[in-house]
Amino acid sequence: QTCAGLGSIAVSFNGGFAPYDIAWSGFASGSAMGITSPYTITALAAGAYSITVTDDNGTTATSSATILNLPVTNTTDMPDTYYATIQAAVNAADPGEVITVCAGTYDEQVNVNKSLTIQGANAGIAGNGVRGTESIIDGNNAAHSGFVITAANVTIDGFKVQNCGNTIYESGIYTNSTGTMIKNNILFNNEKGVYASNTGASTVQYNLFDGNNRPGAAGGISLYS
Repeated sequence: QTCAGLGSIAVSFNGGFAPYDIAWSGFASGSAMGITSPYTITALAAGAYSITVTDDNGTTATSSATILNLPVTNTTDMPDTYYATIQAAVNAADPGEVITVCAGTYDEQVNVNKSLTIQGANAGIAGNGVRGTESIIDGNNAAHSGFVITAANVTIDGFKVQNCGNTIYESGIYTNSTGTMIKNNILFNNEKGVYASNTGASTVQYNLFDGNNRPGAAGGISLYS
């Protein structure tokens, strides 16, 4: 299951006597009659499924499969590659690649140690613009920061970063490099919105800073440098 839609399971079978019927159960259930191999079950949400194929004699064969929720995509790879977390996508990426993140909530601190473009669901839309459902990086009540950027030429575009702080990075987005582009984000209820401890010129633009007043060292500051 990805941003593009629900997942699918391809079922292959042989032997027995036609015609064949198939039934599946799990997060969703259904059936089909008179099928041939391979048969693809579509429009399945993430979860575990049991699949049973029955032949004309009533003989059955049962197997299981799991649809994974993979909401993070490296769109530079050919073909695209999919990941369960943003950090997993960052770890696997090569410098210069683009990672896109579905709308949803991500309880993780994303450590970015290579030059990447990371785009949320509202990439290209200003923080105070008309936005859709957000890709939310949530600090879990200040258990961690949101993005920690330690490489040059990183772009963070189109996220809502909230509830972060209380760590050595003290912020929703922390950067200590150069060429960082932080744009079109909402920074909400963090200790600091953006902590720019940069070694060179970077850009922070078209972001919305809202209530970044969590307690902490120099807390209550939207943009700290």
